[in-house]
Amino acid sequence: MAITNYEEMSITSPAFNTVREAFDVALQRLLKKMEKSKMDEGQIALNITVTNEDVFTDGDAELGDTDGPEKKPVLKYKITTTVPIKDTDDGKADTGMALVWDKDLGRYVLVYMQTNQTSMYDNPPAGGPQQTTMNPAQQIGQGSGALIDIRAFRPDDDGDDE
Repeated sequence: MAITNYEEMSITSPAFNTVREAFDVALQRLLKKMEKSKMDEGQIALNITVTNEDVFTDGDAELGDTDGPEKKPVLKYKITTTVPIKDTDDGKADTGMALVWDKDLGRYVLVYMQTNQTSMYDNPPAGGPQQTTMNPAQQIGQGSGALIDIRAFRPDDDGDDE
């Protein structure tokens, strides 16, 4: 005897209505994201896991069963959309200055170093920033007149002599 009350198991069958509707909504969201971010490309992925669960029934004479579990497919789905927005900025900035500890300020500061290279601070316009006239050895704490005596400097020194 042929089975007469059935549905085809295919992507177009009513069993997949919820999956298809969710996919359609996700597709619309993807298109909106692409338009909003001015991207020409996006991706959508549908992953469906089908599991068979045991269902205990009184049986179905049409299937030839009298008692026992029947298999009921359960569809679990995941829809992922991606709009590849990539924005990177790489670089390296050389300060051209020496990092030293200022005990009075209680923090590290940058001081100008004397080099043979022309600086934007060479011959500043009137009222502009002034370049220090100390040589690099004095700036980083070596020799007389140093801003900071690095021989006595301790980074964890809080100024208390206890």
